[in-house]
Amino acid sequence: MLNQSIIVGRLTKNAEITLTAKGKQKTSFTLAVNRSYKNEKGEVPVDFIDCILWGKQAEIFVQYTCKGALMGVMGEIHKNKYEKDGQVRYYTILNCKSFQFIEPKTVIQERMEKQGLSAVLKETGGEIPMDIVEDDLPF
Repeated sequence: MLNQSIIVGRLTKNAEITLTAKGKQKTSFTLAVNRSYKNEKGEVPVDFIDCILWGKQAEIFVQYTCKGALMGVMGEIHKNKYEKDGQVRYYTILNCKSFQFIEPKTVIQERMEKQGLSAVLKETGGEIPMDIVEDDLPF
């Protein structure tokens, strides 16, 4: 059996780090993904894919991305459920194992500046911070 998905889309909002009850870092984000056809109105339908990323990758993702960034993610589809008001509700999420920047880092940095965000690479003079191994970065 194989449960592996690759999704390419744009971030719908800036990602943020949160901590689980056990103190593990995670970030949840949504990618807007265009379908490969136009509907009867001539518009391209869009799917919104909920994703989650864990640990050091989550930290790097939050530092180097912003709303509108074109990203590729790879992971497993998980279907989960919870109970609310006595009814069982289901949701699907992509549990990401890795991510890839599709745009050059200069494009993402420009987008961050336009949004009033502080680009980490700009602050460090374009150098990778010492606590991040360059091989860990997908660009």
